[in-house]
This record gives sequence, C-alpha cells and structure tokens, in this order.
Amino acid sequence: PGVPENFLWLKSALTEFGRLKGDKREYGEKAYKKLYGDLVANKQVWMHFFQRNQTHTGDTCLILEQLAHIYSARGKWDDCAGVLEYWEALIDIVRKLNLSHSKQYDLSCMADHSEHRCKLIQHEMHEALGRPDLNAPVLRQLIRLERSPNLQGIPESIQNKTNWDRFAEMYQTTASIKLPSTSIERLSDEDVAKVLVKTAEVSKSVKSAFPQFFQGIDASKTKQDAKMSLLSCAYCGKDESYLGELKKCTRCKEAVYCNRECQLAGWPSHKKDCNKSKKPKKPKKSKNK
Repeated sequence: PGVPENFLWLKSALTEFGRLKGDKREYGEKAYKKLYGDLVANKQVWMHFFQRNQTHTGDTCLILEQLAHIYSARGKWDDCAGVLEYWEALIDIVRKLNLSHSKQYDLSCMADHSEHRCKLIQHEMHEALGRPDLNAPVLRQLIRLERSPNLQGIPESIQNKTNWDRFAEMYQTTASIKLPSTSIERLSDEDVAKVLVKTAEVSKSVKSAFPQFFQGIDASKTKQDAKMSLLSCAYCGKDESYLGELKKCTRCKEAVYCNRECQLAGWPSHKKDCNKSKKPKKPKKSKNK
C-alpha cells in the first residue's frame, strides 16, 4: 500500500545508473526521463511515498542529479530548473527523515554532497542566463555546505569562500566602493548581488579582451558538454530523443542511423567517408625469428 503505480520505473532507472559506470551514465537518459515524467505527473503520490521511504528518496536524488547534468550541458535551462526544484524538495525530505526516530540510515553526508552538487548546477544556470544576482542565496548556501565536516575534501583553492573573497576584492577595486564588510555572512543579499553582478561584468570584459587565456577552459567545457549532445540520423536527419537512441555505424563508429533501413539507404553517400574514418589494422607481427 502507498507504493506508486510505476515504482518499477525507479528500479529501472537505478539499474541503468548502476550498470553505466562513470562518464557513461548519461546513456541511461531514457530511463531517467521516463521516471521524472511520472514523478511530475503523479507528484502527490510520489511525495507521500518518499516521506516514508528514506532510501528510495536518496536513490531518486541520484537519478535527478544525472538528469540535471544532462540538461545543463545542453543549455536546456527550463527543463533543468524543473529537475533542480524537484531534487531540492527530495533533499529536504532526506534531511527531515534523517532527524526522525524512524530513519533507516544516517544520510546526512549524502544530503550535504547532493545539495552541494545541486547548488553548483543552479549557480551555473543563473550565470548562463545572465542573472548572477540570483546567486546571492546560492553562494551563501554553497559556502555553508563547504564548512560541513562532510565536505572537507574540497581543495581550498576551488571553494566558494575563496571565490567570494576574490569577488569582494575585485568589486571594491573596480567599483571604487567599500563594502560594509567582506564577510558574506555580514552582508545583505542585495549587497552580495551587487558584487556578483559587477564581477560578472568585469570577468566578461576581461574574457573578451584576452580570449587566448580562456581557450583551454572553454575548450574543455565544450568537449564535456558535447558528450551530452543529441545526434541526428546521417540519412533522414531525425534527431535523437535521448542519448543512445540512434545506432552507430559498426564500421566507422561515427555516423548514426535510426535503423538498418536508413543505414542501407545512406550507404552509397556514406561509404567514402566511412572508409576514411576506419582506422587501418595494425600489421601482425611475424612469428619468424
């Protein structure tokens, strides 16, 4: 009783998540999207279920995190925002259950790490949308989380407290305005937002004036995001609806097709490129001494 009708979709998504290791987990997108669609369509039923099942709530956070990464890499910020909102709600449930006497496990460490990753994507989204002012509460929360014993492994050089100190110094230098305090805890959200907006403008100007210094960073991110890009059939042009939907040419491993029919129809034009792409076989070593 109380188990959502499509509970097995959660199991299916988790199976894909566990089967696909490391940087291949985006290929479970079909299962993740199917689950998320049901989470939204039957939110009341699922939320009632999550409020009594700590472990399943934590598992669902993993799936939504992966989906948020996929949408953020594609710049699908409306879709990403919806996933982030649901993900945050589940993190809150995990924290509340963790304080109750009926908790199954201590998931405080998992909750801190999950919320930290959620806020990082939210921070990236606001910057991409040209709204750094919205990152004032986000930055506060990131700094608070990074002080948790559960997140002590983050190098100081990339902690958001270090970034904030740089922002505050840059703001006072470029805007010629002295802040009431450089401590983010002692500033209002309005003051923090002013700092973030000004430093975003300065950073944009510097990047525009000296693009050569940022080429490596931009190229690395572009390469990472490209892994999440949906492909199109090399013959009919149909787009994928999820990663891995179209099948690669088994010869060159580059062109993708809807099905065998499209591959056969496209072979005359693809043949030349396919032969160029195919790596030559290494000559076998002679057995003669």
